[in-house]
Amino acid sequence: MDKLDLGRLRIFVISVLWRASVSSRDFFKNVNLGPFEDIAKQIILDNVPLSDQFPFWMRRYSESDNAKGIIFAPMPTRLDGLRFYTLTMNGFTVWIKVDGQKLKPPLYNLWVALTNNGQILVYEKEFKGSAEYSATQKLVIAAASADAMRQKKT
Repeated sequence: MDKLDLGRLRIFVISVLWRASVSSRDFFKNVNLGPFEDIAKQIILDNVPLSDQFPFWMRRYSESDNAKGIIFAPMPTRLDGLRFYTLTMNGFTVWIKVDGQKLKPPLYNLWVALTNNGQILVYEKEFKGSAEYSATQKLVIAAASADAMRQKKT
């Protein structure tokens, strides 16, 4: 992605994750930054644009019009034995490392390659056929079924 401020994007990503961690809303129940909560808050307050803390990368769905407007609850995941959180919104998924261990190859190489020269490379994936697409279909079917049951009762 050209013409973007990687430092500001990083602050935005960390602030979304931090807000999810301090929120009491059920949607964010899977986010608990623990000791990283204070670190994230300080990065946001001090406006620290880039450091080795909270490296992240992004994926964009190639047919993002079909994925626009979809937001999934942030979820913890593990990659190469490290703890990450995923944020999926508006056709993008962001992986953020929240772990005291350093990135090792190949993940370190990915982070360096994707952020070389202050730019971020975003790789694409098709939405249809993805795990997110399957989850979205299940949610739509469940919501339609619940709505039908509710209408049946009235």
